[in-house]
Amino acid sequence: MSPDIAHTASVVMLFYVLVGLLFGLLFVSRLIDRVDPAAAGVAWQVRLMLLPGSVLLWPLLIWRVVRYPSDIPGERTPHKNRAAAARSQAQ
Repeated sequence: MSPDIAHTASVVMLFYVLVGLLFGLLFVSRLIDRVDPAAAGVAWQVRLMLLPGSVLLWPLLIWRVVRYPSDIPGERTPHKNRAAAARSQAQ
């Protein structure tokens, strides 16, 4: 590997980690409640444990925060879909 490619790769990785660290700190301190309502009120120790994952997965988490700004859609499974259809037919 040439030194130029190695230098470019290391700069790109450093940029990714720095942006991830900035977003991760913001995410675990304020935005996690928007993505997962069950995380509201968790201790700072738990949020600290979530920081490494949020640093690595920041593009996915940004997408989730932007796509679902205030409400996360419910889980969809075939069982829940049939139960909802049965409830709507019963009414």
